[in-house]
Amino acid sequence: MTDMEIFRQARAFFEESNAVDQVFKRLPKDTKLSLVLDGRFHGYVVHDGSTTKFLEGAVKGADFELQMSSEALRRMSSNPPGSLGDLFKEFFSQGLRRDVRWKILIPPKSLLDRGYLQSLKDLAPLIQGEVAMTAMLHAGKALAAIEEIKSKFRPKS
Repeated sequence: MTDMEIFRQARAFFEESNAVDQVFKRLPKDTKLSLVLDGRFHGYVVHDGSTTKFLEGAVKGADFELQMSSEALRRMSSNPPGSLGDLFKEFFSQGLRRDVRWKILIPPKSLLDRGYLQSLKDLAPLIQGEVAMTAMLHAGKALAAIEEIKSKFRPKS
């Protein structure tokens, strides 16, 4: 994927997704999210209180960093999440695949000072059911895989 294609896809996803807009509306004004795609393309998302914008280039003073593969962006863009729960479920699933990683770039005290903990508290009821369901689904798959491996080593009777 070329940088221009990545930029267009990222811009469409972050600016046009209702779920992304819902997240940013609940975060403090001027929250900056740095985005690194495939370890080479840099962009960032800002929300001025009414509009979510995706801009190309590195940003100084970002609060958070999202590292993701262009494949993860493609998957998320091809089937945009319709709700906050769907968005967090998709990020959780992509994280389990190691296609998405989050970093908090601000000092812990700033999480309190800027109101991020209150934002998380407000978001939690909206996402906990979706994330819990996804976690249970993946846990079930992991347990099934473990049982399959164990069965290969059991003595046959």
